[in-house]
Amino acid sequence: AARVEVGKTTFLASEVSYLAQQLPPDRPVVWVNNEEESSVVFFRIVQATLGLESKDIIADSKVAMDRYEEVMGKNKNKIRVTKDMNNVRDLETLFREVNPGLIVFDQLDKVDGFNKPDDREDLKLGKIYKWARELARSYGPVIAASQLSATAVDMKDPPFIGLDALRGSKTDKPGEADVVITIGKYKEPKSPEEEMIRTINVPKNKLPGGGPKHMESERH
Repeated sequence: AARVEVGKTTFLASEVSYLAQQLPPDRPVVWVNNEEESSVVFFRIVQATLGLESKDIIADSKVAMDRYEEVMGKNKNKIRVTKDMNNVRDLETLFREVNPGLIVFDQLDKVDGFNKPDDREDLKLGKIYKWARELARSYGPVIAASQLSATAVDMKDPPFIGLDALRGSKTDKPGEADVVITIGKYKEPKSPEEEMIRTINVPKNKLPGGGPKHMESERH
């Protein structure tokens, strides 16, 4: 979770492009895109995978795409970014067809098809996040980007953001997540370097580390 223009999609592209390479060949990533144009999001995924600036990809897009396909196990569709697909029924059909090994929602709060006309916002969010948890049981990890509430703007620097700043923090949203990661941006940066800094906080983590032996002492 983060505020607008802080780096949610960039963070996802960075991490998911790496995670996708570790999945079995027949288990793609489905990236449910409710933010930018799908082609723009895919371009950013290619950038993250290859570690290239946009100008370098544009200079020779064929070479870049050939490299991307090779890195993704010779599968250019290893990460499938949806286009104009935002309804729960359509998404469930897609998931059944492709059997994803990882599902990404950017952003989960915008998925349609749960709320009745008179439903409150908190009831709608509760249904969405319960559904996402069930998807994780059926397929594999689900990563969901979300907005922070307006209260996050008033935080002091450096902004290490807690659960109370989540948009819908009093719904089932934080309860259904195993891990919550928040990203903060300096409100009043004192240098160009500080302008670029992002703070990362983990206010909830039910997944202690330690490999096959989960050690409580290694929870972080």
